[in-house]
Amino acid sequence: MLNVLSFHYDIEEATTQENEKLQHALQEKEVQLEAKTQEIKKLKHVLREKEVQFQEIKEAKKQETEKLRLDLQEMEFQFQETKAVLAQELETAMKVVEQPQTVQELVNSFEKKIGRELPTNVTNDELNNLTLENKHIKERIKLLEKKTTLQEFPVSLTNDEFIYKLISENEHLKEQISSLEKKSTPDFLVNAADAINKFASENEPLKV
Repeated sequence: MLNVLSFHYDIEEATTQENEKLQHALQEKEVQLEAKTQEIKKLKHVLREKEVQFQEIKEAKKQETEKLRLDLQEMEFQFQETKAVLAQELETAMKVVEQPQTVQELVNSFEKKIGRELPTNVTNDELNNLTLENKHIKERIKLLEKKTTLQEFPVSLTNDEFIYKLISENEHLKEQISSLEKKSTPDFLVNAADAINKFASENEPLKV
């Protein structure tokens, strides 16, 4: 009987110890689980922060890309605008380069007009004055031709001052030629053939 009681006591003692061990193990697992839960919460919080940062970076990149696109469009517009201005200035400059030929044509026309309109007689003083003006015009034409040759024309065709100066000089030459044409009226008194030959001889180099 005593042996049976002792056996039951031993079983209860062992069961109690086993339960205590299990309880202790369970508590440890609960502590570990709580620690893991807290760690997961922290990781979720960090992940949310990373997602927010990613969205902010993504939005900033989007805005930067849009700004670069608009800047590129503006640069392309300015390039096309500058290209058009340069083309117009180049066209104007090339016209200025061709002006000596236009002046030469006016001189040739002036000679022909003198041949048609010069009267039979002009005074020697008037003829000398006309010859002096004609010589002055030839010098101005040669100067303009020298300035506007393709070899000596400035590299920069956008120099407005240079272009406008050439145009102004050309207009001045035209005015002088026009003034000479007005003077070749029936008011002059000398041999027409001599005057025509003299002007033709003086203007011969301009026909080259």
